[in-house]
Amino acid sequence: MDPKHLNIMFSPKYAVPVFGYVIPPLALVILLMNGAMVWTLCKRNMRSPVNSLLISIAISDTLAICLPTAPFIYFYTMGHYKEYIPFTWCRVFFNLVHVLPLFCNMASLWSTVALAGFRCYSVWRPLHVKATITNFRTNICIVLIYILAFVVYCPVMFEYTYTLVTTPSKMDGNATTRACTMKRNESYNNEHFTSIHTWVQIVFTSLLPWLLIAFPDFGLLWKLKKADAEINGATEKPMLFRNKQVSRRRMMTWMIFLVVSMVWMVEIPFAVSFAKYMANSNGDVMSNRLGNQVIFICLLKYVTYPAILVIYCFMSEKFRKEFIAVFICKKDANVPKATPNVSRRRTTSNTQSSGYSKNDPSA
Repeated sequence: MDPKHLNIMFSPKYAVPVFGYVIPPLALVILLMNGAMVWTLCKRNMRSPVNSLLISIAISDTLAICLPTAPFIYFYTMGHYKEYIPFTWCRVFFNLVHVLPLFCNMASLWSTVALAGFRCYSVWRPLHVKATITNFRTNICIVLIYILAFVVYCPVMFEYTYTLVTTPSKMDGNATTRACTMKRNESYNNEHFTSIHTWVQIVFTSLLPWLLIAFPDFGLLWKLKKADAEINGATEKPMLFRNKQVSRRRMMTWMIFLVVSMVWMVEIPFAVSFAKYMANSNGDVMSNRLGNQVIFICLLKYVTYPAILVIYCFMSEKFRKEFIAVFICKKDANVPKATPNVSRRRTTSNTQSSGYSKNDPSA
């Protein structure tokens, strides 16, 4: 068998500038921004089911772009794409570029589905949300999402066997290089197994979450439009609609709607191209060229990763305060001190009969 070359998967005309010079700095920016986001959301007073899902999305998106960055730098930035794939890079390149990013993308997408579903339930059933959607159940949901993604993509990691071959170098005709050949395992040569596993990837990675995410997204939009109509038509009890807590909940709902809509819009071309490619190649990523459209679809997905942080940061006042506090090392003012508050409550209860007000600073 012939030694494998990267040109059979990506065209150097677009892969070199995108993978070699755009993705690495973008990965660094996303790593720093999502890292700050996760650090902020992990603070004790920021813990909530919604924030737990946002942490899962941030971690998955960061890994999806950071994992293939090392192979991209070695091959496309440093110019090694002209040579055959070295034997030491065969399995590493395949898993870091083709398998693990899809695993992370699936986990991120299903976390977004859960995020939209949880928020939609909280809008439609506000009296039951605290009892139904808890931090523990949310964490269980996140674990199940990663287990599902692992079950779907674990077989792909062992799809090929790699054989060492010595072949004349493409860059230096007088030298030889240690390259590799790839051969699909016997189980993947079974037509039924390959077809079933291919459609499992198509359904669980793109089609099913893409369809599921549409229902809560449109449900949130309908509820937001209805709430806006009620606010505009309210005349008897205007103070009810000016309540600060209600305003924050509506802002959070709008934020979730924008995040989910952005992911949904980006996933449409990815779902179509992924399903089309997987169906035509029968699951074999080495059987034909991935095409230039995949390069730009991946770039579009990567660009949307930090946009989620920007949306959340600008639309959540609490997050903005905590995010700024992380960088200026400001002590959290929302965390009460146990001893002074206990004594303050006792003093307030004992002195209410003496004419002290609850809002009196001396109380």
